[in-house]
Amino acid sequence: MKYYFFLKAGEISGTDNLKKLHQTYKNIKDDFNVLFNSFINENRKNIQLVNQIYIDNVTSNIRQIIYSFDQFKKAKEHFPDEKNNAGYLILDVETASILTFFFNAKSFLEIVRNYSSFQQTKNFKELLADVTQIRTYLAHSYKKDTYLRLYPEAVVVPVIQRGLELELFDILDLRTRIPLGSLYFSIEAFYFEIKNVFKQIKEKPNLLHGVDPILKQGKWINIIGNEVFAQMTILVTNKKEFLEITKQYNEKKINQSLFLFIKRNYVTHMSMTIRRLVDTHPQAVSLISLLNDLLINSEAITIKWFLDEFPDGKDGSLFKEFFNGNNKLNKKVILQDIDFLIKATEAISKRSDKWEAHWDKDRKKLEYNPTFDDLHKAVDDVISIYEKYYYLLTQSSISFALN
Repeated sequence: MKYYFFLKAGEISGTDNLKKLHQTYKNIKDDFNVLFNSFINENRKNIQLVNQIYIDNVTSNIRQIIYSFDQFKKAKEHFPDEKNNAGYLILDVETASILTFFFNAKSFLEIVRNYSSFQQTKNFKELLADVTQIRTYLAHSYKKDTYLRLYPEAVVVPVIQRGLELELFDILDLRTRIPLGSLYFSIEAFYFEIKNVFKQIKEKPNLLHGVDPILKQGKWINIIGNEVFAQMTILVTNKKEFLEITKQYNEKKINQSLFLFIKRNYVTHMSMTIRRLVDTHPQAVSLISLLNDLLINSEAITIKWFLDEFPDGKDGSLFKEFFNGNNKLNKKVILQDIDFLIKATEAISKRSDKWEAHWDKDRKKLEYNPTFDDLHKAVDDVISIYEKYYYLLTQSSISFALN
């Protein structure tokens, strides 16, 4: 299931199959808008669904997908002379509709992938991959392989290929204006495939709040016990070594130039590690991302699951804090810990953004320049949160030597 072709300049073969695919989907008459409105009307009182943290994004994405496709179809009905002003206006509407469509289609499909129990078939994964690739072409300048040219910056110039009833985006080298290739696709094919994904959710709205506890628990345990653990080890080991080196410097066992070199690199490494641990980028594996995932899918952690793993844990103070008499994880606790983690690392993260992660021209204009005490306090606070959630997910204690 591939809806697009990237063709080198001058190459036009290979579009026949896509044209046939376009015609096939064009003949489907089901109205996506009617489907969406019935979903909204039928689920207004479905509290379990309405209260989901991402449901507003789902509905907003679908509205924009329907609207942009509708605008695109209206624009194509005019078939104007593209040399006159009206023609350029219609072309602008078509282009804006395509951009809106793919940006929202990608967001919708990612929510379905991450926050539903929708069966992710090979077709679904290919649909998401294709939407993502086209969105990337539209969102960023394209970079060709180095054997063609040394990373030429490129711009996507939209052109409507009416004869083939396919949308065509030309990729041009910004410096030489030489065509690098063309992207052909059928917006109808994407529209109806996304509609079919939504149709299954409409028929079974519980898909949008279905969480597979076993898969989630396994994922979280792997993150806390392996990926985040490795970053925590860096913090603890580096802090311990630096305190020992500082002691040797104070005893005049290390010369000043070497100590200053060690100190600068220590600050950089520690600051970047803390920054990574509170990185909220969707692709980041971080402590704060783990907490956010727990917050969204808290129903996957239940008293029964915890006590099945650790029957003697019911008398522990952390157990009482996490569940507070409820059958499921207490979201207020996670929210408080997320807030604590952000505040505890804020000064270090801001400094790291300006000094290590980026070469910020205003880097010297920090509201507050953190000290070594601030850095070490942030390390201790991050570790305290890590130890807390390590206990929740593994039912075992872990204690780092912080002195």
